[in-house]
Amino acid sequence: MRKTLKHAQSKGRVCKRAKASTNKERRQHASDAAHIEAIQLQRLTEATQAQGPADSNEFHPTPEQQDAIDGISAWVNSTTDSIFCTFTGPAGSGKSTITRLIRRALIAAGRTVGLAAPTHKACGVLAQACGVSKRETATFASLLALREKKTRDQITFVRDYRRKPRIDEAEIWICDEASMLEPELLEMLEQEADFWTRFIFVGDPAQLPPVDHGKVSPALKCSPAFHLSKVMRHDGAVLDNATAIRETTGRNYRVPFTATVIGDGSAIHTYDSKRAWQKAILEFAADHHDANDPDAFRVLTFRREEAAKINTAIRRHVRGPNADPYLKGERLITIEAVSDPNDQNGLPIYGSSRELVIQECSKGELLHSSCADGKPYRCWQLITLADGHEEAPQYLRVIDPTHEGKLAVAMSMLRREALEKPKGEQGAWDGFWDLKNQFAVLQPHWAMTVHKSQGSQFRHVFIGPDLDHVPGPKNLTRHLWYTAFTRAQQAVHVIRDQEAS
Repeated sequence: MRKTLKHAQSKGRVCKRAKASTNKERRQHASDAAHIEAIQLQRLTEATQAQGPADSNEFHPTPEQQDAIDGISAWVNSTTDSIFCTFTGPAGSGKSTITRLIRRALIAAGRTVGLAAPTHKACGVLAQACGVSKRETATFASLLALREKKTRDQITFVRDYRRKPRIDEAEIWICDEASMLEPELLEMLEQEADFWTRFIFVGDPAQLPPVDHGKVSPALKCSPAFHLSKVMRHDGAVLDNATAIRETTGRNYRVPFTATVIGDGSAIHTYDSKRAWQKAILEFAADHHDANDPDAFRVLTFRREEAAKINTAIRRHVRGPNADPYLKGERLITIEAVSDPNDQNGLPIYGSSRELVIQECSKGELLHSSCADGKPYRCWQLITLADGHEEAPQYLRVIDPTHEGKLAVAMSMLRREALEKPKGEQGAWDGFWDLKNQFAVLQPHWAMTVHKSQGSQFRHVFIGPDLDHVPGPKNLTRHLWYTAFTRAQQAVHVIRDQEAS
């Protein structure tokens, strides 16, 4: 089947009704971006000339950074029973630089050192920071060789004994973005660790905690702990505002944004209205959607529904209102783990939040036992390639938008039938999971939730207004804003606070 797929083609175009906000604003944004890139390039050149190569002995850490280097090195060489060590600090404190130096020092001392992160995207960022190939990194799930376990209508992760864990590939694992590490995964790491294995958890307590935990990850509370408190990198408005957000207290969960600020190395762009902010997003999308530059910008929201609405608007703008729902070359993100539709056991082939590029696509149909009317589901058959292009292409099936309602009704019916069966009855949920595994849940890559963005970096970040309307404690809102800000490398785009101005 894979070899005979025919892909649908639709020429991308810009909808005429979605005009640029003003030519003056476009020229100004382009000028600002060029100015920031020039400054960053100059600073990189100056730093290289001043410090020499990244592994040069001319680098002079601060006393606080040196204490962390010495402390972690002493812990690694000690005979303590502790297998966990915590290394924390805010954005700009030098965690990445010190992590890279610690890794190189341990390798020079004859240790085998691995790099791990919660997602494939975060693995890519970590690999770039340490100057290694992404293949030399591992996700937390691959360290433990985890697989999905389906209980009723919920999914948990357990050890997959058909696969070999990667945990034994290194003596020391440096685990970045550890603020996302859930307590259950921490317990699994402790159980699976061999006699000599140790973990250095690197993270920022001000980032979002694990989704279902609600508190700072226990991975960032391990002992011994080393903390960097001083922000050393001053690269302009983005980091300055991120620091200010992190330091807010009480109900003041963020600083006000009243005007555009062009800093030495980054910028905060403000817009008078939501409509002007939306137009700027469409302009960025039109400029970058065909440039194979997925990290040029990203829109971050609190709610998944808001991200989906923005993605729909962007896609209509760059592809046209009559484009097919899936096109060759289009970049998508998995909303949840994706199973092989041809595997009876629902073997997962992609995890959640994987970025995929469509290689081939065609219309299709699937006649399933859940089709009460006897008519098949309309669907799309995709051949996809994961980000990094280091994995084999995979075959996926996605529901056609016109049949999403039909599928939702069938899923609801199968769930209700399973709940009505005696508790613990074997196979009660087989029908539910068989149908669910047939279709992948994907979305365009332009907009995503702040939670899904953790561990990633984008040059421009547009922060959705729904971050100001988050239910729950203000501390959660502060974490959201801080996490969103620290995803940006060059600029953050927000709607101006009218009351404050």
